[in-house]
Order: sequence, then C-alpha cells, then structure tokens
Amino acid sequence: MVIMSKKTLVRAYLNTRYSVYFAGETYIVKVSEPPVKGMSALLEKNDIHYGAILTAWNPRSHKTTAVENKKQNDALSRYLIKNNFIYYDALGEGQDSSWPAEESFFIIGISKEKAESLALEYKQNAYIWLQQNKPVELVFTAIWND
Repeated sequence: MVIMSKKTLVRAYLNTRYSVYFAGETYIVKVSEPPVKGMSALLEKNDIHYGAILTAWNPRSHKTTAVENKKQNDALSRYLIKNNFIYYDALGEGQDSSWPAEESFFIIGISKEKAESLALEYKQNAYIWLQQNKPVELVFTAIWND
C-alpha cells in the first residue's frame, strides 16, 4: 500500500472539488473560496449559517474497497437521519484520477464539535467547514497529528 506524505495529502485536499446536490442543482465548493450563492441561499432557507461536508470513505486517506466505503457511508447516513440532521448529498472529486470520487454529505446546522466527533468516528483526517460570508475551510481533525 502506498501512503502519501502529509504534504501531498494537503495539496490533494486543497485541490478537491466538492459538489453539493439539492433542488436539482449542483453547487461547487472549493477550499478558501467563498461559498457559492446557491449554498448561502440554502443556509438562509433553513435559517442556519454554517455546515460541514463529511464522508466516511477512505479512512485516514487509505484507499478502501467500494463495498467497505459504501457500508461506512451508509452508517453515517443512518446516524444523520436518526438524529434529525438536515443534509444533502455531496461528492468530493480530487485531481488524482486513480482515486474515485468520495460520496459525502453536506450537513447544515451541525456544530464544529459534532462535525469533528463524526469525522473522528469515521477516521477522517479532515472535513470541510462552510460558514455564511466566510471562505470555505479545510479543518484537520485530531487524528491528523497521530
């Protein structure tokens, strides 16, 4: 198994394009850029001003089988439903075509603390934080320095 350096991983995370799907539209989110107008409208519609993009795919950025990735992401989806989170499907697509796009969720109204907790539970190095009127943020979890 090839393990990427942290420098390579950071570059990959920063160059990932996140597509969020709702109301028949696709909205593209990129780290360090302001959220697109449609994303802001979605947050305003729900009277919430922040959210996170999370996945359960490829824990610790180690390639995992499609079957295992789906199993873990389905578990995350069930948790979100059970706990009444408002979320929309998303997809993280990196520039490295050897990595498949990662199915994800844009969860609105989740606190940073809860986003961190879920990211840790699913062994994610990082997640995406969106806050109205602020640039999109890449947030590294506590396992990043393990």
